[in-house]
Amino acid sequence: MSKIKVLVVDDHPMVLEGMSAMLKEISFVELMGTAANAALAIDTISNQHPDLIITDINMPGMSGIELTAKLKTDYPKVKLIGMSTFNERSYISQMIQSGADGF
Repeated sequence: MSKIKVLVVDDHPMVLEGMSAMLKEISFVELMGTAANAALAIDTISNQHPDLIITDINMPGMSGIELTAKLKTDYPKVKLIGMSTFNERSYISQMIQSGADGF
């Protein structure tokens, strides 16, 4: 069975470290890396082609919502999951409308 290649995008180093540690413990997941912002994520995706991207919604520069819309256009087969500490329906709705596969 091939592993699911995952990229985590978040502007908080502690979140990246925690998500990385958790994902490394899952036998069917290969952590492709992390990115601290959308621009770094786009560079990584073009070189490594992950299967799944887990992205924060609220980031400086390009938000996770904008990143999701761009990636769904440029890489339609990539699955995207939004994550956030915000529990507002508007964020969830915007992520899903932008093409996210989950939240």
